[in-house]
Amino acid sequence: MLILRCTRKLLDRLPAPSAADDAASTTLLGDWYATILMVRPAHLVLLVNEMTRLPVVLPARELATLVDRIPHAIAETLTDLGVAGAAIERERAAMQSIVCAPTRSRSVVGAINEFVFQIQIRREDEPWADLRALSFDLTRVLIGVGGREYVRPADEARRLLATYAVPR
Repeated sequence: MLILRCTRKLLDRLPAPSAADDAASTTLLGDWYATILMVRPAHLVLLVNEMTRLPVVLPARELATLVDRIPHAIAETLTDLGVAGAAIERERAAMQSIVCAPTRSRSVVGAINEFVFQIQIRREDEPWADLRALSFDLTRVLIGVGGREYVRPADEARRLLATYAVPR
């Protein structure tokens, strides 16, 4: 089960089941945070992983299907990072059930705000059409994770999922 911790702006629009207060993600990467960005030409949804600060950008169209599109989008980003296929499939399998809850970490919300700023800057420099490429570009931004020094989310995700790739 994956807990999707949404900002109020997104949670109010999302037709998805809600999580109990004590629910916990069963994925190795843990909870993901999400917000909606009202940018032109199309609105976007920004996902940020709580443990690694790994960002994934999706189109916001058809919010009714957003929860169904999340596992595939995360798997694509992990593939682009060179994560082992076995680790991606295990993570994807653990995301079969997704429930929503409100945000609870100000640190992750701060990372979301930094990524929103980065998206706006990139959009001014060159309008992008490929959200997968934008997600990959954002994985290389230096960002604070849990009070530690600044790291690249791509490196954190690779490090964490490397332990997951060991065959059983």
